[in-house]
Amino acid sequence: MRTNIYSLFMLAFIAAFTVSCSQSNDLLEQTEQNIETRAGSPLLIATPTEVNYTDVEATLTNIVEQTVNIKTAGLSPLAALTAFNVTVQGADRSKFLVDYPRLNLAGLLKALLGGGVDITVSYYPKTDIGEHNAELLVTASLLGLVMPIQTTIPLHGTSIAPNAPKVIKTIPVNGGSVTFDSRVPDTEGTVPVGQYHLDFIFDQDIIISNNFSLNWPVSAPVAIFISSEIVDNRTLRVHLQDDALTGPLTHPIQIGAGSVINKQFVECGNIYLIYTVTGDVP
Repeated sequence: MRTNIYSLFMLAFIAAFTVSCSQSNDLLEQTEQNIETRAGSPLLIATPTEVNYTDVEATLTNIVEQTVNIKTAGLSPLAALTAFNVTVQGADRSKFLVDYPRLNLAGLLKALLGGGVDITVSYYPKTDIGEHNAELLVTASLLGLVMPIQTTIPLHGTSIAPNAPKVIKTIPVNGGSVTFDSRVPDTEGTVPVGQYHLDFIFDQDIIISNNFSLNWPVSAPVAIFISSEIVDNRTLRVHLQDDALTGPLTHPIQIGAGSVINKQFVECGNIYLIYTVTGDVP
């Protein structure tokens, strides 16, 4: 009799355990489904939903910015934000930079529930010409949600070759003449030599790169390069010396490709000038 009662008890326990496990699995599936739905719901709203940068000049200093606003929808003011993160992902992620206000979680949640948070996204192709694609990933973790809520904003950029500066005038003109500025010591500080300058005027602001080069053709009369400077932002002034103290002295001169570059670090190509130094050193 005891054996029969024990057997019935065990059968009832197994049946109850089976039902309990089945209900637990159903609840687990429902919970996972709810989490999945909540995580994929449009709780984060991005404006704009896509960012495009078109025909950006590819230079080392040219950075183009746009603002993306992120806010929440459907959240109670009592919701608790536990984490917030913004990052760039994708094949060309190195071409895009991101920055957003560094607020504490309480301040960030308040902003998200109100006017939103402005995130600065910059396109920085450097000297890489072509198309670049990535996406901005925004992730927020909320108290009570096992999975974070996320949204992505596609980022598209196209970069083009920059507009290189062009020489529009030289002083003297090609084939013209220039006079000595002064009598100065030579590079060793002993014998006096004559010093003069040449001006190259460009169509836009320029600077001088580290690889500035100034050359004379082989077998041509060679002057001594002393220094260079930028005058009035657009004029390259080259200071030269000559061993002679009187003219005329004819020199061909070449400023090498990439030696003069504008504020966007752009190569300007070769510049050739043939000139004659006339008169005596003052």
